[in-house]
Amino acid sequence: MKGRFKYFSLSAILLVGFLGCDLSQEDLTNGPSAKVDAFVEGNGNILGSLEDINKGRYTPNKHIANTGINVVLPKTRELKKSLEDLSESTKLYCEYLGTIGETADDLLPASFESTREVFTNKIKDNWTKAIRIFHFIEGFQFGPLTKISLTDAYTISDRIYSFPRSNFCGVDLEIALDLTDMPNYKLRDNENYIGLDVLEPLIFGKDSEHRCLDADNSNDIQEWLAKPKSKRLMDRCHYMKLVTEQLVEKGSKLEMAWSLTSGNYTGKMLQDSLSTRPFKVIGEISNSLFFLEEQVKDRRIGLPSGIVDCENSSCPERAEHLFSNESIPSAIESLKGFYAAFNGGEGFGFDDLLRLRGFRSVAEEMNAATLKAINNLEKIKSSETVKSLSENIDARQCSLSTSDDRKVEICAIYMDIRGIAELLKNDFVSSLAEITAPKESQGDAD
Repeated sequence: MKGRFKYFSLSAILLVGFLGCDLSQEDLTNGPSAKVDAFVEGNGNILGSLEDINKGRYTPNKHIANTGINVVLPKTRELKKSLEDLSESTKLYCEYLGTIGETADDLLPASFESTREVFTNKIKDNWTKAIRIFHFIEGFQFGPLTKISLTDAYTISDRIYSFPRSNFCGVDLEIALDLTDMPNYKLRDNENYIGLDVLEPLIFGKDSEHRCLDADNSNDIQEWLAKPKSKRLMDRCHYMKLVTEQLVEKGSKLEMAWSLTSGNYTGKMLQDSLSTRPFKVIGEISNSLFFLEEQVKDRRIGLPSGIVDCENSSCPERAEHLFSNESIPSAIESLKGFYAAFNGGEGFGFDDLLRLRGFRSVAEEMNAATLKAINNLEKIKSSETVKSLSENIDARQCSLSTSDDRKVEICAIYMDIRGIAELLKNDFVSSLAEITAPKESQGDAD
C-alpha cells in the first residue's frame, strides 16, 4: 500500500502543498482543473485531485501550477498526437510508393495520381494541424521547450521548427543522393535539415521543384531531376519519413517532460518557487510573453511588410510559410497561445494578478488588444497570405497605417500587435514590481 501511494505523496506536496502564500482577491477565477486528475499512465490509478488549483484565493503557486497543468501540458499532448498522425500518414504514403517502385513515367498506373493525392492530402492536413499547435505552444519560452540538455546542442523547439534557418537547398541535395538506395542513411545532426519547416516544401511543393538557386551547376540535382517521377517521390518520401519519426521522438520527449507521472516540470517549477521566491518563477513565465514582440510582430509581420529590417519598400519573399500559405493562421495561433499564457487559460493567470494589485484596466486592455488583433487576422480572406499582403506596398501609406486607420492591412496588423507589445513592456511591467521585461525588449520603441 505504501508503494502504491508513493507518487501520490510527492504530487500532493508539489501540486497542492505549495499552493500557499495567500494573496486576497475579490474576483476569483474558476478554471477547468476540477475536471483534472493525475493518473499513473498504464494502470489508470488516480493519484489525487488537482481541483484546488483554481479555487479560493489567488496565489503565485496556484498560477504556476495552473499554467503547467491546464495550459502547457494539454497542448504538449495535442502536439505529440499530431506529430504521430503526421508520421503515420507519411509512412503509409511511402509504403504505397514502394508498391509502385521505380517505374517509367509513361508506365505508371492510371490511378497513380489520384491515389497519391489521397495520401498527400492526408499528410498536408496532418502537417497543418501540427504546425498550428506548435505555433500556439512555441510562445511558452520556458522549461523543456527551450532548455538545452547535456546530450543535445539544440532545444526541442529548434528540433521541431527552426525557420528562418531552414536549409531547403541542403535538404534537396540530401534527397538527391538516391536515398532509397542508401538503407543506412541518417539525417544530419543539424537543426537546419530537420523539423516541420523543412517538410513544408516537400509536402506542399511540386515534385519537380527544388530550392537550389545554383542547381544548374549541381550535377547531383540535375541527375536526380532526370530520374523517373516515381523514383524522385520515393527518395523524397524516405527523407520525410525519417524527419517525421524524429519529430515524434521530440514531441514525446516534450510531453514526457511536462507529464505529471514522468518529468513533472510543473512540480519542478513549484520546487523552485518554494526554494527561492514564487515571483522568480512567475517572472520566467512572464518573460515568455515577450516572444510575441520579436517573433510575431517583427519577424512574421514587420519584416515581410517592410517595417523591420527590410532594405526595400517590403520583403514579401521573406515571409513565413511560403509553400503552405499558413502565415496568417500561424500568427493567429501564436496570439491565441499568448492569450492563454497571459490569462492562464480559464484559470489563474496574469490577469488575476493584475486585478489583485488594483490594475484591472491593464488586464482588460491587454485582453481587448489581443482579441482585436486575432479578430482582424481572422477577417483576412483565406486566399491571402502575409506574402501576398506585403507585395507592392506603398511605404508611405504603410507608415500612416494605424490600428484604427487601416490604410494598408498588413501594416495595420503590425500596429495591432505593436499595441499589445507596448502594453506588455510599459503598463504590464510597471504594474507588477516583481516583473521586468527581458533585456532584449527593454528600451525598444517599436
